[in-house]
Amino acid sequence: MKRLPLSLFEEYMLHIDRADCPAVMFVECHFRGGFKKDALQEAVEVAITRHPLFGCVARRRRGRWVWEPVPGWRPVVEWQPGARERVWPETRQMDITREPAFRITATERAGADGKIEATSLVWQVHHSLCDSVGINLMVEDILIAYARNQGQAVDFSELQPELLPSRNGFGLGAWDKILLIPHQVAGLLACYVLHRQKVATLTGTEMRSGGVFSSLPPAIISRRLTAEERRRVSEAAGRLDATSNDLFIRDFHSAIGLWRKEQGVGSSTDWLQLLVPVSLRRPADRFLPAVNVVSAISLSRSARTAGDRERLLRRTLEDMAWVKNKDLGFVFITLLWLRRFLPGGIRSYARRPGALGTATLSNMGQFFSRSPLKNRRREQEVPGAVLEDIKPSTPLQPGVAAVLNVAVYAGRLAFDLTYDRQTLTEKQAERLMELFLGQLRLSVEECAGPKATRPKNG
Repeated sequence: MKRLPLSLFEEYMLHIDRADCPAVMFVECHFRGGFKKDALQEAVEVAITRHPLFGCVARRRRGRWVWEPVPGWRPVVEWQPGARERVWPETRQMDITREPAFRITATERAGADGKIEATSLVWQVHHSLCDSVGINLMVEDILIAYARNQGQAVDFSELQPELLPSRNGFGLGAWDKILLIPHQVAGLLACYVLHRQKVATLTGTEMRSGGVFSSLPPAIISRRLTAEERRRVSEAAGRLDATSNDLFIRDFHSAIGLWRKEQGVGSSTDWLQLLVPVSLRRPADRFLPAVNVVSAISLSRSARTAGDRERLLRRTLEDMAWVKNKDLGFVFITLLWLRRFLPGGIRSYARRPGALGTATLSNMGQFFSRSPLKNRRREQEVPGAVLEDIKPSTPLQPGVAAVLNVAVYAGRLAFDLTYDRQTLTEKQAERLMELFLGQLRLSVEECAGPKATRPKNG
């Protein structure tokens, strides 16, 4: 691969990265069984050839940031000593301007007879390289490559690396971009209004800044719902002409309000701003290697309305319909494009003072939806190992103390709350998760009868 200019979002993630808020994604895959070490190393090397950006560093050339491949670089699976329990490895800061920012760490757990009972693989990836869809695709390719070298007859999905230069075009032609202009102007005006609102932090206090990188793994609270419970959530959303994601947004907003009231922080005049990543992928993007094809929106609510569930859902449905119908997911990208014309450009915007949001909710969708490795329980299975659970952790942005990641694996609904251990205690984070799940259960109960209806406008 030749030099490739960074996309707008990639450059933003490059500059938002700092010691106290590393722009790094983690994914822990917990397997029942074990791997052949040499075969896994070979599988990683095969998979990396399908995703060229993973072997690159970011360099500034003639005033622009570009991806440059590192000749001869190969990712090495780092095997740690065995442990009795599931453990995350010690993390380290990743400087993508110096070396490719992709790391794999493996930990085995042996039984009394010495046989490997379980293996944890932890993937560490800089967010400027790819989004959650991209890291999911990379993990899937590594597992497929391992299955293939163990004799299993499975094929990779088709990828077209030659599409990488057009990844920042989002499949839009000149006329498509012209049609977007009125909607982008309206969206930028809405962003200006939101920018003038002082965003309340989760704890109601100023967040730290300029901190030192911590070698501790991300702090995560995890909960899993069964396939039956997931079905009930989906049915509840359907009864309200909503999506499951609409319910997650409403119930997380409500949980944040309840949590702040319990903790005695903030006031009713605060603005609670939820950051929500939005996929900009089009059908043709299924051929892209691991990259970022994502944007973000901000949903702002007054703290005084946090207990009004009906109003919160109505506002969520209105906002999400506006985002989808007017393609407002492109507003953030448009804003970054305009920033490139200003002194300091995207860097000054990424390093702006103040909290960027109160919390983040990221719906990662279904893991391994197209994988050929599914067994009867819809788990990923390779010779000798079965993927029992997957635990993602996305970056905490400046001022954002908690990120709720939602995903589906093997039919189960997974919630993983990454929190800032310097801002929240484990007990506080657990309480926030409990309040969210309580609100979600309430959503299901409210829609259990025949009278459940979509909230009326007004």
